[in-house]
Amino acid sequence: MTDDGGDVSDSNGQNRTKIEPLTPLTGKRAKAALLVAGDQQSNETIATNVGIAPSTLALWKRQPLFAAHVDRICTETLAALKAEGIASKQNRIDLMVAEHDLLERIRAERAAHHAKHDADIPGADTGLLVRTIKIVGVGRDQQTVDEWVIDNTLINQRSALKRQVAQEKGEWTEKREVKGTVTFADVVALAGDGDDV
Repeated sequence: MTDDGGDVSDSNGQNRTKIEPLTPLTGKRAKAALLVAGDQQSNETIATNVGIAPSTLALWKRQPLFAAHVDRICTETLAALKAEGIASKQNRIDLMVAEHDLLERIRAERAAHHAKHDADIPGADTGLLVRTIKIVGVGRDQQTVDEWVIDNTLINQRSALKRQVAQEKGEWTEKREVKGTVTFADVVALAGDGDDV
């Protein structure tokens, strides 16, 4: 593009758009662009984190320069992930942490909902209980009954993710069964084999 926004012609007379480097965003706009590209937070949360009004963020998102920066961040991030993907230990850990955070968000939002609407149900405000509706009886005696159960799927998935992260970081070891007997004398002997302080 020329300075007046027009196209330039190459030696063959073909119109081609000249790609100009983007003017860097600074300060709050740069932070907002990064958070928008991350696509992990609502617009209201991003605005709060950046220290602007949600209407300001909405205005920025409509501006071509801001949108171009968001697109560039997304493109560069995708390229980096494709280059390393899950082959990178840190990428695997980051993905597991992000998945764990999403599960925690589900639990927290469920807890807030149940604290507001089901405060009379013990434990509902933890977010670890789920309500199912059971149909009991037949015909005119048929009724619907609320049944509250622990969300084992959520708990188990969160635990599995924590375990996977610990394994990736080398902080997890499997328990080993000791066969035979160990006497107090054996423990003292093993302790005596260490370096004196």
